[in-house]
Amino acid sequence: MLTQIIFALHAAAYAFTAGRLIALGLARRQIGLLLYLAFRSFWAFGTLVLPRSSPVYFWTYIGCSFIEGPLSLFAVHEALGLVLDEFKGLRSFGRWTMYGGVLVSVIVSSVVTAASWRTDAKSNLYYVLVMNRSVTFALAVVVASLMIFLSHYRLNLSRNRMVSSVAFCIMMMSDATTLYFDARAEHLNVPNVDIAGMAFGTLCMVVWAVMLVREVAAPAQPPEPPRPGNEQRLQQLRDFDALISKVGRKGRPGGGPGTPNLFHPPV
Repeated sequence: MLTQIIFALHAAAYAFTAGRLIALGLARRQIGLLLYLAFRSFWAFGTLVLPRSSPVYFWTYIGCSFIEGPLSLFAVHEALGLVLDEFKGLRSFGRWTMYGGVLVSVIVSSVVTAASWRTDAKSNLYYVLVMNRSVTFALAVVVASLMIFLSHYRLNLSRNRMVSSVAFCIMMMSDATTLYFDARAEHLNVPNVDIAGMAFGTLCMVVWAVMLVREVAAPAQPPEPPRPGNEQRLQQLRDFDALISKVGRKGRPGGGPGTPNLFHPPV
């Protein structure tokens, strides 16, 4: 009974956060995040309704696992764009790094899985879990790196962007940890870990939704004085962004002044 209640609260928490994004007018710039939250809510409700021993549940899980990867990738791609909106070179460089990291993670995971083929695995679900875990871990590393970046460079981000970035990072790390223990378990499932992960995720989603606020056009105010050392770090960031943009232009055939940038082509 407790498990069913946690499943229901978990699904409702995703739906509640997605609803808050729509109600506060934040979904227009965060379509990827909205789709991700709505999908996870649908998946959680399906898990609650379908019998776990039924073939329908099995194939629903397989299908949702393959859909979740691209949606997660889209959401992280969007998050990088929102955080690095003022640094177009870094933004595109970060996205290409993310794509490369996910590809390398999937390849390495596939090779390691093939090398240590589990003959005791009674279901092909094991290999789906391993593949899903590799994508989730790669994206978790990307969003964790983004958090480290934000802690070092104090960018002028809105409250909603900061809250969503931190909350999404925590959720990705939680999912990656749960998948890690599930894939290593004999029956590909550790009920206590899953329940703890869902309870923690539900709490994070509710806090995330409550902390979101409606964005209104604020009256023009004089800029705040820069914090000690922060202006110097921001200048270093601008210099690095300019360097990446320059490399991007030179990386194209006939690169030079006026050549479209490899990392952020003109819109």
